[in-house]
Amino acid sequence: MFRLVADIQTADMLKLPVPRLEGDKASVIVSDRSPYQEQMMDEFVERAEKIRNNEVDAKEDNMLKLTHEAKLMSIDPRLVNEDAPADPMSKLNLCINNVFDVWQETQTN
Repeated sequence: MFRLVADIQTADMLKLPVPRLEGDKASVIVSDRSPYQEQMMDEFVERAEKIRNNEVDAKEDNMLKLTHEAKLMSIDPRLVNEDAPADPMSKLNLCINNVFDVWQETQTN
């Protein structure tokens, strides 16, 4: 239905310049879990056990919600809890630093 009213343009149709990947594949950046993330993982395990044992109403907590929060937490715990401590080595902060470095390297004077 959406395609009936939308003007969809793919990357091929737009023919925009796209930079090549170094080594022709994406880089994998690994970061260690912070102590706060370890604590959150323990809480996720407890929640999962309660969900599996039907100790919680599925409208309040369920595996879909839990896995979504775990994915967000793996990027940066502040995506789940705004009061979580900032970790300079979180995936998000490592990405920010990398993007900034690339931006600085590619600036024309």
